[in-house]
Amino acid sequence: MRLGGALTMQLGGAIIMKTNDAQKKTGLTRKALKYYEEQGLVVPSREENGYRHYSNEDIDKLNEISAYRKMGLSVPEIKSILFSESKKEILAEIVKDKKIRQEIATKRINLLEKFALSGISSDIEEELLLIEVQESIYDRLSEKFPGFIGQSMFLSYRPFLQGKIETEEQKQAFDDLVEFLDNMDNPPPMSEEEKEFFQSTAAEISLEMMQSAAEDKVNAVYSGGKWFKENAETIKSYMKYKNSEEYRQSPAYTVSEKMRNYLSDSGFYDVAIPLIRKISPAYDRYYIKLMELNERYEDRLMNLYVED
Repeated sequence: MRLGGALTMQLGGAIIMKTNDAQKKTGLTRKALKYYEEQGLVVPSREENGYRHYSNEDIDKLNEISAYRKMGLSVPEIKSILFSESKKEILAEIVKDKKIRQEIATKRINLLEKFALSGISSDIEEELLLIEVQESIYDRLSEKFPGFIGQSMFLSYRPFLQGKIETEEQKQAFDDLVEFLDNMDNPPPMSEEEKEFFQSTAAEISLEMMQSAAEDKVNAVYSGGKWFKENAETIKSYMKYKNSEEYRQSPAYTVSEKMRNYLSDSGFYDVAIPLIRKISPAYDRYYIKLMELNERYEDRLMNLYVED
């Protein structure tokens, strides 16, 4: 039968459409259809003469691609969704990534407004540098540690990347940190079981929950013994679980160990952390306090799970 002057065939119950019909079904241009095919997002069948045939599944996929594009997703992001068995989890990671980047973009817009009113100033230049520091660190952490891990790492450092970057030592430390992160080897791959566990867990944690957890950690360090006393029972339960065979047999444990070993072997603890301390005096003070608390409570924490 004919639809809109273009031949549509039915083979074995499946509707096979040519390019003109695919355009009408999806609202996409011929150029867009060709581009998505070149990117491997859709693979229509072909006749010997080269004419493309689009199935119902191809049309559904193209409509899905079109919706993602209208929502501002890039082709690599769309590809990660289409070829994943965990679309919900991948989408959750992308949403959190977009929110983090939107916060950075909002800061740029605010500076642009300030510039429009008062012109360039030393304050604006300092704020621009601070935005560059935040964005550069996030870009590299999210590249090396995709999804939830990179986002969590960035959010844990972000509260300390709010002050001015004004000394030559700070600027040099930032350049050195960027170079170090650029040259880090990629972390070891996760097994399918680890990926499934990690993505399903991360999908249930919103960006707001992650931000709150990062803030709570900082508050806990600065409140010291008070926080320890107020949360003694929770800590005790946590330590029991962390020292249990159940935890040691879980994907959470294997992923944690992989990341710990990777950060140690890559030099992250020995190089990146000291550089961040130089960039941010606030983080340096926090780090010193954290080390003091670790030393003070380490033995007690290790023994908590065996206490009555």
